[in-house]
Parts: sequence; C-alpha cells; structure tokens
Amino acid sequence: MFYGRPLKEEQMSQDDLSYNKDASQSHTASGTGYGAENAVDGNTATCTRTKEIGRNSPDKTVWWKVDLGGVYNIYSVNILFKNTPGYESRLRGRFAGFSLYISNTRDRTSSSLCYKDGPELPPLNFTTTCTLSGRYVIFYNERLDGVTYPAGYEVEANIYTELCEVIVNECSDGAYGYGCVNNCSGHCVNSSSCNKETGHCDRGCKPGYTNASCGKACNNSYGENCQYLCDPICVNQTCDRFDGTCQRACNDDASKSCGVDDSALSDEPDEPDDSAPVLPERNMRGPPSNKNIPIRNIKAQIANMSAKENAGFKYEYNVKEMCPKPKTIADFWTMVSQEEVTVIVCLTNLKEGAKNKCAQYWPNVNDKLQGGNITIRNLGEKTYAEHIIRQFKIHNKAKGEDRLVTMYHYTAWADHGVADPLSLVVFHRQVMKATAQSNGNAGVGRTGTYIALDALYREGRKSGKINVPMYVRTMRKDRMNMIQGDEQYKLLYLALMEAFNGPSRCLATEKFLRKYQDENCYTNCGDVRPNPTQKFSLSTEFEELLALKKVYSNKDYELGQTHLSANYTQNENNDMRITVLECPTWKERQSTADKRVLLDVIKEVKTEKINTEGRILVLSSDGATRCGPFFVVYNALEQITVDREVDIFTIARQLQVRRTEFVSTLDEYQLCYDVIAEYLLNDCVYGNV
Repeated sequence: MFYGRPLKEEQMSQDDLSYNKDASQSHTASGTGYGAENAVDGNTATCTRTKEIGRNSPDKTVWWKVDLGGVYNIYSVNILFKNTPGYESRLRGRFAGFSLYISNTRDRTSSSLCYKDGPELPPLNFTTTCTLSGRYVIFYNERLDGVTYPAGYEVEANIYTELCEVIVNECSDGAYGYGCVNNCSGHCVNSSSCNKETGHCDRGCKPGYTNASCGKACNNSYGENCQYLCDPICVNQTCDRFDGTCQRACNDDASKSCGVDDSALSDEPDEPDDSAPVLPERNMRGPPSNKNIPIRNIKAQIANMSAKENAGFKYEYNVKEMCPKPKTIADFWTMVSQEEVTVIVCLTNLKEGAKNKCAQYWPNVNDKLQGGNITIRNLGEKTYAEHIIRQFKIHNKAKGEDRLVTMYHYTAWADHGVADPLSLVVFHRQVMKATAQSNGNAGVGRTGTYIALDALYREGRKSGKINVPMYVRTMRKDRMNMIQGDEQYKLLYLALMEAFNGPSRCLATEKFLRKYQDENCYTNCGDVRPNPTQKFSLSTEFEELLALKKVYSNKDYELGQTHLSANYTQNENNDMRITVLECPTWKERQSTADKRVLLDVIKEVKTEKINTEGRILVLSSDGATRCGPFFVVYNALEQITVDREVDIFTIARQLQVRRTEFVSTLDEYQLCYDVIAEYLLNDCVYGNV
C-alpha cells in the first residue's frame, strides 16, 4: 500500500513547500523511474531509489535534498517511505538511523539538524515538527564499517533509500500548532507572524494587547505590551488601550487640566535645523493622555514637597516623573530648561526584556535634538559597569542662554526586581551633591526608592536619626505608590545600612599617593610614637572591611543536581581569537613582593583585550586567591583612567558581595594598595603631579 500526498485544499492552513521543486540525490539506482524528483511529484506510486549502501557495498552514505526555491520558516516535514506489505519491518530497518537537516546552502555540514532517528525503527509514514528557517531540506543516512548499529537496523546488503513523497510544510501566516489548526491572535507587533509551534508573539505585542500570545486586551493600561498605566485623571482610570487617551470625561478634580493642552515648546519656534532630529509634536486633538500632561500639572503633583516639613526634616525639591515617551520628549526638555535642572537621574533602561520602558529622550554623542527654541547637544559620555554619565548642553534661543546638564543613568535595576544595595549606594554617591531630576519607568517604584535613599541619608548624616516609615507615608501623600512592593522597601533599608556603615573612601589620585606615602613611612620608618592624626591605617580599614562582609552559615547553602541536555549544531561562523596569559612568577605566600608582577599582568591583559565587548576569564587554584587582588586592581585602574580617583575599599566590598573569599587577608589588601601606588608613581602621568 502507499500513502497519498494531501491535496492542497485539504491542508487547512499548511503550505506545501516542496511540491514540484528541484530535487537531487547522491546516486541513483540502475534502471528507469528512480529519480530524486519522484519524492516531490505528488504521486505516491512513484518513489526514488538510490544505490545500496552497507558493509557489502562501496557506498557507505546516501543523501537526498530538495531546493525549496527560497528561505522559508518551516514547520514540519512528512516522509512517506516505500511500503510493501509483508516487508514492513525490513523496510523500516533500511531507513533506520536517518537524519534531517535544514540549510541555506547545499552543504550538509553547514546546516542545522532538524531530526535524528534512532534507536527505535522509524514508521514508514513519518512526520516531525521542525521549526527552522532554510532553503534546503536534506535527508541523510549511513552504514559505516566498524560501527555497531541497534537491533533491527539493516546493515549488510540491499539497503536502498526509497522515498515516495517528502512533504515540507509551512504554516500559513495566522496559523500555528500541530497541523496548523490553531489561529494566531493577530496582535503581534508590526503584524509579524506568531511562533508556528507555540502561537506566542516572540517579538512582543502591538499596542493595546499583552500576554505571551498577545490575545489579552489592555485593562487600565495602554501601549505596546500594555506597559503604560492609564492616567488617574481618567474616570475609573480607563483609557484607550492604543494611545492612552481618556475614554470618558475626566475626574472633576482634574477636569481643568485634562481638557487643556499647552504648547510643548515656545509660541514662536525658530527656523528648523535640518541637521538635527526634531522633537516629536504634541497630540493636539482630544483630551491629552498621561503622555502629555501640561508641565504645570507635573509641578502641581510635587509642589507641596518643597514646603512641607515632616519626619523631622525638610524635603528637598525633587522633580520626579515617568520616563519620557516619544510624545512627551518635548515636554520633558522644556521642563528641564524651565526649572533650571542641572542633574538628571535615570533609573530605567530603554528596554527591559521584551518591553520598551523608555524612549531615548537624549541625543547620541556629538548629535543634537531640536524643537522650537530648545536645542540639546550631547557633549560626551562615560560608560561604567552599572551606569553611564552623559553631559548635555541645552540652548534656549528665546532666552539666549546655555546650560550644562549632567545625566546619571543607572543601568543595573530591573523593573520588577531590585538593585544590589551597595551598587545603588555607590551610584547615589556620584549624584548626591546636586539636586537631581529623577525619572524611572513609572516614576514611582524605583524613583521613590532613590529619592527616599537620598533624603534619608542626608538627614541621617545631619541629625543622626531617620524615620523611614514616616517618610514613605509622606511621599505617598503627594504621589501614590511611591516605593512599590516589599522588595523595594527592603532594598531601601539595606541601601541605607550600606551607606551609613561603609562611607566612601574615594580619593583623588594625588591625595591617595600622599596618604599612601605617609602610611608607608609611619609603618616602616621606625616611628614608634602613635600619631593621633593618622587616619590612613590600613589594618584598621581592613578590619572594617571584614566586619562588613556577609557571613554565611551552613543553612544558607543548598545542594542539588540538574540534568541538562543539549544538541550540538556546528556553526560555520565559529572562529574566535582567545589569548591565554599564564603568570608562573606570581608566587603564593609572597603576594606583597609581587606588585610589579601583578601590574604587568594586568597591563598585558589590557593590551590583548582588543574587543571592548570581550570577556576576561580569570583562573587560580581555588578561584579566589590572587583572583581577588587582580579584580580589585583592574577595576581601580579603570577608575583612575576615567575619573582620576580611586576607592579600593568600595571596590573590594563590591567584589565580596559576589564572592566573600575575595581579598580575605591583610596581605592581599596591602598588595592592592601597593600595586596602585606603583602604577601612579612609575607608570602613570598622574604620579608626577
């Protein structure tokens, strides 16, 4: 009996890609009517037949391939092997062990494995799901000498490959699942197709819809993946799920601001500059959504904060808001100019996971944005491991004035997670001397945590006491949901503890050298008289470092095992240059004498690290000894290069958060100071200052 190829109208939402396409095979058996094209002619009564392979044949491998004529997103492959009644078991043994590959070239070695048969014998009507993209479908089998094959495999003689039909299916757009019988939601971003296997929108949802398959309409939210909340000024906080406009009249207490739309920029814009991108225009029709609240309303939300006195101290004036969206970029920079902001703190990334969190409201380096009388130019950026510092110049043509604005962008805080407390404290120290304009994604969770950290730390330094719950309650009177969830509330406490317990020891390079030389002389010059003004005692500092290090008990450790399985597919673009540096001269137990060795190793690493995106793998006997000083010194040299200052104490603390065994002896800590001093004195221009 034979199995027939499904007719086109019976394939529901599948597209047969292989029908009447160009096919070829490694060799064809003698006789007529055995060509490779028989497997794609739609007639199950005609089959291919190759020369035999096996131990008694000179040929050990066989292949058949079809050229689909273009690259397609394949869903499944159906093979109808020849089936002669009474010989099913023998025929299955002939085909057993075959492989299917999908490729963009004719070469099997550069293809992706779709299916590997075995050890069970395959059915003669075989179908497999194969969600790969490619132009060529390749069937391959072998019977090699010296290989022991599973029971039932034909290995001796008459091992012909006979394919009656090979049907390559692609789900039509809008269908997915086994047999392509399920319909996609139709709401994938940019009208893209859903995953042919799961139905999920792998690239996200178009505005107005959410969940994995984008089948759920936004509720009290709007935009792509429903990531923006409707404005509270809308009745019942309901809005258009696509653009956020209020569906019904505004609340009574917000009706005035909801019905008024101020111009984002000046009344008399200057001539446009074709060389600069133009800030997006405001939506002038209908009630404005929370994307374009007039600036006076933003100010109204926080106006009371500058005048209140609560929790034992005065509030500083912080303009806090949602991260700008494309239509509010003009509003944002107008507010920055209007309020004479000099520091911006951004706590969200442009994209986190599959969600767009924030529009890039700043220009790239040496570029500018322009709208009306406002021009913003990016003068430069400094990139750190967990944050970026940008310098802008804002020109207001109407006022004829320029203003420098510094943006501190913290990039290590996930939207629904929490930041590392010490990391957040280190970032806060960079901006705490200035009054900051702060924005997060929604302007409440991360922003509230940061503002509370800033205000409470300043108050604690001044008065010696703080009241966290009272401050949070007072913030929430002015804006709801400031500090969202118990995890961010816990983060606030941990960050305050880190800030108060381990104050910054950041020193300019010149001051570091002076204090290092004073301490070195005090330790080694025979001065036995205690110096009451000496504050650079390394041993005392190291004891404090150990006291701040987290101690883990046995109950903190969990043991378990996980089984991993993986398929290896060779990549034709797998060349990678790896440099291995070995340092046999760095002797154990002689760390303090090896400052030159460590410095030279790090300099060599920096020389070899041509690719800025490349990673560095550091190994030692136990993964901690000597690795700790290497990391501390490497990061300290980066800090010196960028900022001309160094804080070995904080760098060591940050490393110990990830592995407590790093820099666990005074000798290692001393080595870090010695290497940095050696660098400043003999290898760096700052040593001559």
